[in-house]
Parts: sequence; structure tokens; C-alpha cells
Amino acid sequence: MSQANPGPPADLALRSRRVVTAEGERAGVVLVRDGRIVAVVDPASVPAGTTLEDLGDSVSYPGREAYSRLR
Repeated sequence: MSQANPGPPADLALRSRRVVTAEGERAGVVLVRDGRIVAVVDPASVPAGTTLEDLGDSVSYPGREAYSRLR
């Protein structure tokens, strides 16, 4: 996994092939720190040492579903 442009520090990374943002649907990773979403990044941009959970084809809507998975 490339670390050329790592995202911001995070406790948890939720990877899905179907992340829906204002720009549309794409493969991506939702980065979470202290229970809050800090970024949505490309799969190659997960910071080293971050716990990664692969959601497969599950649809992720950052701001709703990502938060509810942590509860």
C-alpha cells in the first residue's frame, strides 16, 4: 500500500468499494479519529498503523453509516 499521500491521523479506517459522497460513489476509505470522521481518502492513503476494517461492497455514507458502525 502506497503511503505517498497519507490521510490525516486516524484511529480507524473503514474501507468500502462503495463510498457515497457529494461527488458521487467511489471506492474509498472513511478515516475516523476520536469517534469523528476526519476524512474520506483513496484506499492507498490510509495512514500507517491505522486499524483497517474492510466493508467490502457495503455502501458507506460518511456522516451517517460510518458513525453508526462505531456505536
